[in-house]
Amino acid sequence: MIVSMKPYVASWLASQHWPVLEMLHVTCLPNPDILPTPVNFGFTVKHAPTLRALRLAGDTFRPPVERSLYSYLSILRLCRCEWPIPFRQFLDMLKCMTNIEVLQLDGVFLNMVGVPETRPAPLASIVTLPHLHSLTMEYNAYLPTTRILDSLYLPAAASVTLMITSSNEQDPERPIAASLPQDRSRIFPMFNNVTSLLVEADVYGQPCGLRGAPAADSRMLTMMFDSSMVDLSDTLSDTAKLFCNAPITTLNVCGYSLVDETAWIDVFESFPGLEVVNARDCEPETIHPFWTALGRTPSSSDSSALYCPRLRLVDTTESHTASPTEEEFWVMPRVLRARKERGHMLQELHLYHDFYMDDDRLGEYLAQVEESVGVLK
Repeated sequence: MIVSMKPYVASWLASQHWPVLEMLHVTCLPNPDILPTPVNFGFTVKHAPTLRALRLAGDTFRPPVERSLYSYLSILRLCRCEWPIPFRQFLDMLKCMTNIEVLQLDGVFLNMVGVPETRPAPLASIVTLPHLHSLTMEYNAYLPTTRILDSLYLPAAASVTLMITSSNEQDPERPIAASLPQDRSRIFPMFNNVTSLLVEADVYGQPCGLRGAPAADSRMLTMMFDSSMVDLSDTLSDTAKLFCNAPITTLNVCGYSLVDETAWIDVFESFPGLEVVNARDCEPETIHPFWTALGRTPSSSDSSALYCPRLRLVDTTESHTASPTEEEFWVMPRVLRARKERGHMLQELHLYHDFYMDDDRLGEYLAQVEESVGVLK
């Protein structure tokens, strides 16, 4: 690894011959007193015929333009290195990466030119990276990111991490779904086999995001979004529609913005096989609509049907503090009792609470809850 504040280290490296070099990591630290002038990292396969892993970090570098170098690399990590090549030329570069296994592109496409304004037709200009198992794209402009994803086929992908920035081009109704190709399994083959989801938003200023994983599998899809794009309710609703064909059994929800009843109904209708819900790190004003929605009758079913009949464990905070009326105060014990009477009793309820309220109803409230579940913790 080479760490330097001098961008001319790139020209020095390119002036040498490295016959046995397999891995090169170069970081150029920013100099606050000097405005950086980007330099081309003029490495070719002739300089390092055995190079297999390359990492460049720093806004003073521009990635190599020699295509032959990329056909030998198995690992390429570019961080804050602007790559000023047109969109089509970049796709040609990707086609050369026939042996690439790990590809990280962070802050690389901030000013890419020639990016199509409209999405391409399905299967148009598809670039196949047959050995790629890890893709990371973060802090790039919205349009290049989405159009590059439209152009990729990653049959071996096991880890996909995306950071999507906000843009006027995004669909305001479904920003998450609109960021991905129509055939999502092209970039994450296990997309429709995801069983576990984590959805979070408005958590200590962190980006909104989701993580999905198949059961008993190390593969992972991670997507993050500017917090200005969506709140927790929108993120949850869009995620539910996005994974409606996946056999989701576990859902973790985390965030301090509110989720309305409509978003929870979207979740229950999209994930009928849901077994576990963890919403402990949510506000009571989010949990109250959860129980209200869970007590509704599915619109497409008969009056005896209920949402998520396999639901067995809920880990949550209290909801009664967000109940303005007497009827709404009792919504959680009422829903739990109804599920028990219909043969779908919740096996476990983990209830995190801080009953600081001086309310005579709380003893009866907890008694009714405990009578309606298998185990109350």
